[in-house]
Amino acid sequence: MSFYRSLAPIDLQNIRRDPLLAWIGILPFVLALAYRLVPLLREALLVRFAFDLQPYYPLIASSFVGAAPGIAGMIAGFLLLDERDDGVLTAIAVTPVAPAAYVTYRIAGPLLVGFVTTVAAYPIVGFVPLAFPDLLAISAVAALSAPFTALFLAAFAQNKVSGFAMVKVLNLIGLAPVAAWFVAEPQQWIAGIVPSYWAMKMFWLASEERPYGAYALAAIVVSAAILAALLSLFRRRQG
Repeated sequence: MSFYRSLAPIDLQNIRRDPLLAWIGILPFVLALAYRLVPLLREALLVRFAFDLQPYYPLIASSFVGAAPGIAGMIAGFLLLDERDDGVLTAIAVTPVAPAAYVTYRIAGPLLVGFVTTVAAYPIVGFVPLAFPDLLAISAVAALSAPFTALFLAAFAQNKVSGFAMVKVLNLIGLAPVAAWFVAEPQQWIAGIVPSYWAMKMFWLASEERPYGAYALAAIVVSAAILAALLSLFRRRQG
């Protein structure tokens, strides 16, 4: 725990020093404010095109829940890339600190931040209210995409510049759960290879007051398998 308490202030200092990372840190709340404009967009579409956006409200609102934790993962991923470029990861390998403890910190950090920011920012969205227990459960599952994003960047990006290109790849991957809305089950489950799908699916069911516990369990199993594969790739890159 003392190791974690030492690293967290260093991370915060590094984020404050990097204007880009500092801006990314407030992005969930900026996005939530943008989503708040969706009812106004609905009115405009009704008037101009006679198209009602309201049936798609759960899809639109769930896309925020699916995306918000990934922002924390993005920051953690860029910190990992900076540390790799600066030789920090190599230095840690020859210290008494167990590499597993460091990796645990790098996974738990974005997981926790992704959960907290989603719970805090979602009420700003407003147009599809969730009961607080549902918001907690869905945010917890959605937060699994944060370490996924961090490890994806660390495993595949050569440096911070290529990391931004990888973010675009992740954005494309993130469209799979959105497309799944228009596909019937069980074919829809193919999108489950993307961790954010499970939280979005839980959101869709919660908005209809239907049970979603099975999807939460599936999210844990699938996300654990994906994170284990990414962690293996990350370790090979370090080796």
